[in-house]
Amino acid sequence: VSGWNPAAHSPLWMQTRLTLCGMRPISLAVDVTNYVMLELGQPLHAFDAKKVHGTLRVRRAASGEKLETLDHVKRPLITEDLVIADDQGPLALAGTMGGLESEISDSTSSILLEAAHFIPAAVGRMSRRHKLSSEASRRLERGVDHNLPPAASARAIALLCEFGGGVHDTSIDVD
Repeated sequence: VSGWNPAAHSPLWMQTRLTLCGMRPISLAVDVTNYVMLELGQPLHAFDAKKVHGTLRVRRAASGEKLETLDHVKRPLITEDLVIADDQGPLALAGTMGGLESEISDSTSSILLEAAHFIPAAVGRMSRRHKLSSEASRRLERGVDHNLPPAASARAIALLCEFGGGVHDTSIDVD
């Protein structure tokens, strides 16, 4: 989604539904990904597209790599860890938690949305190894319909565009 308004707020009905489901409303981008996860069952993650360098891909971590996750913990990675990475390194623990380096901020104007299917056992092992359980990892480690990512991403993009402005942009390179 490009041309997105970072000052846009989540609609009250969305904030209310998230709160009733035990989730704290945070920002429009985060609220939309959480709302769609609750609505359809597919975890999503939003990246600040301007903080992604080169091609975005899913891969195993390289020995010695580190990632500071959104909870402000610097995590040493091992080759068993599954990460979302760009050309400069890991940006997120796949299906578990995003990294600080690519997080949505008050100046974000372009969003890159990730909706993927991961092998449940890989997400479960990584979540336990890092002692990091999230709404996304709990769903993914139990198995999510592998047909959901396209529908969930389309729903999230529609909500982001409706409430945050911008347009659906397919020009970003992913792998």
